[in-house]
Formats: sequence, structure tokens, C-alpha cells
Amino acid sequence: MVHYASVEALDCMPAYYKVTLRPYPKDLCGSDKIQVALKRFLDDIANEIVEGRLMGFLSRILSPVTVFDMPADLVMKIAGELKESQSIREQLNKKLVILEGAQRPANASFG
Repeated sequence: MVHYASVEALDCMPAYYKVTLRPYPKDLCGSDKIQVALKRFLDDIANEIVEGRLMGFLSRILSPVTVFDMPADLVMKIAGELKESQSIREQLNKKLVILEGAQRPANASFG
């Protein structure tokens, strides 16, 4: 059964990986051209390593319970907004209020 599944996977691989012919030196592979899907394969391996290994450790280091138990000032240092950003946001909100106030009469005139 395992052999059958392996053969099926190998048969489907060209469609899945969009295998193309690519020239390689004869001394590396014994032929002028071999089928490769190197880019997709490397992407899959990289995703597997990042998602499977590294992200698994992150959940143990920074869990919701850990964040909940942190002091508020530490959470602000990690994920808080800079004072400059807060100031800019407040200024933009004031401008938005003024523009929305000016829009109402304009809409009434043209509406």
C-alpha cells in the first residue's frame, strides 16, 4: 500500500510542481537535462521549517497567558503605539472632524 501511494504521488508530482526541463552539466547529473521543481520544493521545505519548528517554539514563549500575566508597561513596550504616532493620529482625527463638518453643508448645497 505504501509503494502504491508513493507511485501515485510521483505520478502527480509533475502537475503539482509544474516540472520543467532545465539544463545541467553532464558531470552533475549524468544527462544534459533533468526535470526539476527546485523552487517549489525549496519553498515547501522553508515553509515546513518555519511553520513547523520555529512557530511552534514561539507559541511556548509568547502565549496569551504569558501576555496576560505581563505588567501593562511591558506590554506597551512590546506592542504599544509610539507617542509620535498617537500625536499624528489625534491631529488627523481633528482634521477629519473639520472636513466632515464642511462636507455636510456642501452635500446639502449640491444634493
